[in-house]
Amino acid sequence: MMYMYVLVKLNYVDESVHEIQCVCPNEKIAKAREEALQKEIDPEYNEWHIEYYKTEVYAEEV
Repeated sequence: MMYMYVLVKLNYVDESVHEIQCVCPNEKIAKAREEALQKEIDPEYNEWHIEYYKTEVYAEEV
């Protein structure tokens, strides 16, 4: 089974507002990108929070 990590930008006030920022191949890279994106987008954690989620990758043979 193959996994990827999806980084999502979430709004503290309105939970329906979220945006995929990137997809990473492993947790180490995802954590580093999570920290970097948080500092870039909202370092004070006033409005936005970055989180990553582990997800399975499905591929079909063609």
